[in-house]
Amino acid sequence: MTPAPGSRGGAAGDPRVAHSADDARAQAVTATYPDVDVVALCENLGAVGRDIGARRLDTPYVAFADDDT
Repeated sequence: MTPAPGSRGGAAGDPRVAHSADDARAQAVTATYPDVDVVALCENLGAVGRDIGARRLDTPYVAFADDDT
């Protein structure tokens, strides 16, 4: 969940899904980027986590750039 160097960490309202969020990563992102929607999951759900994040969007289209499909 650490943003890439030089990135903004995501636009406001863009969900970020934290798998196995029992550590401090989700809390750190929320503290650093309070406008980002952080979805903290209790376990690693793989590609299902991506789908959970997509369901939180209010948009007719979603594009994924990963290899979890």
